[in-house]
Amino acid sequence: MQQLKSQVKMKEADFSTLEIKLTEKDKEVEEWGRRFQEMKTNHHQLRHKLDSVERYLSDLPTAEETMHNTQEISFSSSPFLFFLSDSL
Repeated sequence: MQQLKSQVKMKEADFSTLEIKLTEKDKEVEEWGRRFQEMKTNHHQLRHKLDSVERYLSDLPTAEETMHNTQEISFSSSPFLFFLSDSL
């Protein structure tokens, strides 16, 4: 009978230990879930910023376009400058 009582006490201790471990794992899962949500939110915010920067950069002229526009402006203003210098 004594042996049976000791086995029951051991089972209760094992059960208590398992409950503690289960509670710890539940807390760990909740923590990972919270971290996941934070990372997901941060990812969406950064993605939105990146999309915004990409739209801004796509609206800017390329180096080739800028060079072409600069040449067009210098060519189109040249006759005007010659006209002014002739009249002076």
